[in-house]
This record gives sequence, structure tokens and C-alpha cells, in this order.
Amino acid sequence: MIAITVITLALTCFSVFDRVGPLLTTANFLPPKDIARLQQTNDFARKKLNHIQFAPLPMIVTASGDSTAKLWNAMTGQVIHTFHGHSDRVNSAILSEDGHRILTASDDRTAKLWNAETGELIHTFQFHSDRVNSAVLSEDEQRILTASGDHTAALWNAETGQLIRVFRGHTDSILFAAFTEDGNSILTACRDGTSRHWNVETGQLIQVFQGHDLLVRSAVYSRNGNLFLTACHDGAARLWNARSHLNLIRTFQGHNGWVLSAAFSEDGNHVITSSEDNTVKIWKTGTGELVRTFASPEGRVLSAAFSNVMVTI
Repeated sequence: MIAITVITLALTCFSVFDRVGPLLTTANFLPPKDIARLQQTNDFARKKLNHIQFAPLPMIVTASGDSTAKLWNAMTGQVIHTFHGHSDRVNSAILSEDGHRILTASDDRTAKLWNAETGELIHTFQFHSDRVNSAVLSEDEQRILTASGDHTAALWNAETGQLIRVFRGHTDSILFAAFTEDGNSILTACRDGTSRHWNVETGQLIQVFQGHDLLVRSAVYSRNGNLFLTACHDGAARLWNARSHLNLIRTFQGHNGWVLSAAFSEDGNHVITSSEDNTVKIWKTGTGELVRTFASPEGRVLSAAFSNVMVTI
């Protein structure tokens, strides 16, 4: 039996489900009257939610097209704090493990690090010549990794804000980048249809992973760094061996549209995928068996995640 709570992100709201499917919480980031108005204007695409993170309960972090990030109470749907400072849409927002800092990435070509409790800006990371699609912290929270539309990923010192290294080699926009748990390697996912494995200390390319037919939307490592998971616009997620040249382990096929996100459960035994087909699916990592499908109440699901705190039902 799996013991989970699932959170999904649609265009204008997030929803929290328990493992058997019932909806626990839905929270709109705009009042219903404003959503209705925006849906009839060109502003709607700019105002929508772009990214969500299930932070240590009971908090959720969202990134929005209105140039802000928000910290929420997951159980009540109430906004705890709003972070202003970007000049264009915010593409991702994450909360540090200790809950003290929030990291955001934006179309304004910067990433920003904030004090989560006061909203104060700590650092602005500025190097990229195109939008920053994602930004993540290393496990020890000493380094930051940004992925950009300028075809590069960049490594930063989180304490000083200084640029350490740039990773070059992709031929299109890098949509996502991630650290291994030990911080020695990074993984990038790109519109060029590949994901790439890099040495953090040298910047050297270790391996190119090919097998997707269209752009790779995201790539994430398992906790032990032995596996990684990719989500692609070809309608599938794929599980790869990060330690062997016999790379592809299995394909999670079942969505009827682009797979927009994929993630491991905390114990690595399950995979969650979200899609433009308005569903979220949970799979067994070891066999590829489909465990459960959740239907979104608000259309396509941009992102989905397991909570870090397991809830047995």
C-alpha cells in the first residue's frame, strides 16, 4: 500500500488529493471574478501559475505569470507571503529544506534568493542572456543551479551570489537542471530532445541521453543518484540508469498528451507524472505498473508532486 498525499497544479489553482482520489483542498491564486475576466483577455497566459513545490508541510510554494511567487498554507489555501521583485513571469519557485529561503527563476533573465520569513531579497543571480526556466539548490544548499533559454546552465555560490561555472553544449533552451544528492553531478533537460549528465567540479560533459522524440520537459535524479527520470512532450516519461551506458530502463506510457512533469516519491518506489491530458498518474518504479490516475478539476496539470510527509490511508 502506498501512503501519499498528492498535489497538482493547473492553470489558476492548486489541488491537494489523498491517495484514494478525493480532493482535499483547492486554492485559486486569483479571485474567481478575476480568473473569469482574465480568461477573456490576453493577460490570462501571463497570469497563470507556472510551477509548484510541496514544501515541508503545511506549506506550498507557487510561481506565477504575474511576476510573483507565493508561499501558501497547504491545508487552508491561504497565502502566507507574496514575493515581489521580478519584472516578468516567474517560472519556478522552491523553498529551502530549512524553510528560511525561497529561490525563484524568471523570464526577466534572473534568479533571485529571498528570505522566506520577511520577503527580503538576498541575492540576484544575473548572467543569462535569455529567460531562466528553473533554479534549484544543492542538497547542502551552498550552491544554486540555473537553466536558461540561452542554451546554458550556470552554477552559483548561494552565500555570495557569485557565478562559479557555466555548462555549455545543448543546442536549444534548457528547461530544467538538477543536482545529484551528493552534489557531484548535474542533469539538464533540453528542448533539443536530450538530457545531459555533467561533472559539477570540472564542467565536463559525462554523457548524453537520447531516446525522446520531442523536447525533454524535466529531468530529476532519484535520492541515491543511481536513476533519473525524464518527462517529455512525446507523451511519455522514461526511467534511466545514471551509472551505466545501458541507459534506458523503462518507459511510462499512458498519457494522451504531453507529459509536463515527472517525479519520484521520497522512497523511490513510485513515480508521479502530470500531463496536458488533465490527469496525474502514479506508477510503480520497479515494474512500470500504473497504480492510480487522478483527474484534474481545472484542466491540464502543469506539475504534480508527492508530499514529503507520508500520510497512511
